Amino acid sequence: MARLLVVALNLFPGSFLPVTLADQLAENVRRLRLDADLTQKDLAKRLGLSHATLHRIERGAYNPSLRVLEELCEALDCRPGDLFEPGRLRLPATRIRRRRRST
Repeated sequence: MARLLVVALNLFPGSFLPVTLADQLAENVRRLRLDADLTQKDLAKRLGLSHATLHRIERGAYNPSLRVLEELCEALDCRPGDLFEPGRLRLPATRIRRRRRST
């Protein structure tokens, strides 16, 4: 019986399969920022954060405080749940191929 192997292909920068809340937050902050037509520098200035800190939030490499999450919601005109809402992510393209069984 052949087994199926799923191989992820075409992983572009900014397109990843989220596995943690930080990843979910990162993708949603980036999407909401782009929808608001803001640059990272513009949003960072509104939040009183450095550009580097906002960049780390959008990469999932920084866990913001509740105060920063509240300010993100205000700056991006969204609800707190919108920052963690699943299902709006750009998933990587996948290809399914059969793996040969060794005999």
